[in-house]
Amino acid sequence: MASYQHINLMERAKIKTLQQQGLSIRDIGKCMGRSHTTISRELRRNNHVLPSMVGYVPELADRAAQKRHSKASHHLRLKTQEIRSKVNEKLSIGWTPEQIAATIGEYIPGATLSHEAIYQYIYADYRDGIVFLPRSHRERYPRKYSKKSRAGKLKNRVDIDERPEEINQRKVFGHWESDSIVSRSGKSAINVMLERISRKVIINKVSDKTAAATKSAIISSLNELPAASRISITYDNGSENYYHEEINTELNMQSYFCKPYHSWEKGGVENMNGLIRRYIPKKTNLDTVTEEFLALIEKQINSRPRKCLNFKTANEVFAMHCKNLQ
Repeated sequence: MASYQHINLMERAKIKTLQQQGLSIRDIGKCMGRSHTTISRELRRNNHVLPSMVGYVPELADRAAQKRHSKASHHLRLKTQEIRSKVNEKLSIGWTPEQIAATIGEYIPGATLSHEAIYQYIYADYRDGIVFLPRSHRERYPRKYSKKSRAGKLKNRVDIDERPEEINQRKVFGHWESDSIVSRSGKSAINVMLERISRKVIINKVSDKTAAATKSAIISSLNELPAASRISITYDNGSENYYHEEINTELNMQSYFCKPYHSWEKGGVENMNGLIRRYIPKKTNLDTVTEEFLALIEKQINSRPRKCLNFKTANEVFAMHCKNLQ
């Protein structure tokens, strides 16, 4: 049996001609080598295409059929409106597709979803949601990094090559990375501290990107934590880290430094900065960013499930490790 072929414009014109000659639907079908049910369905679907026109118009019938076929071939990537609404909600508060996919069953019992399906849904059916993605790319393509940091002269810096392997492999809790977010607009800066195992982040506004302001922010951030949860800090070579030895003395910690122009060697906090930039875009005047807003960002980030933490939150993992220290 030959495969079915949709009626084309030439056949529609022939239907109109035979219809005008007074042939019945069965006779039209025989003349065209088509089933009479095919002819009947064509006339039923495409008759009276426009309110102002009565009867069968081949050109308008063909246009209506093409439009119908186009709609039929497009299906929303996510199964139900309930799932789509939940995905939209979580995207709007900064969750990634992977985080949403891993936890969707907690919000909609029995629902399953892959992060790839969410990406396809966003790019095909919900392009307004692209702005909520980490990189907000208009099209999907691999990420590339080309960020560099300025090297500075720091006293008694310990190179990252001397950092114990157990820290490099994230086997020991209590090792932090530090970085600063700055802007050409305004004097203020933001100090970001990240614990390497739990990915817990501490975000503080500083009056400027000076060594004194950075030292004060780091000490106030970590001083409240259990001593065993703060063992070392890895920095880049920026001049704001000049007082690292004073921080070590105050908190009883060790400092390590990335190689010049190798900020990616503290990739955890660098990636965290990219996440914070979703809330505070580049070129934002940091003088206008309030400490209350930074506290909200910190709370949201630390309360989100992370793939690298088996979809636990940074707060949960940090609290678990602190409890184990007791």
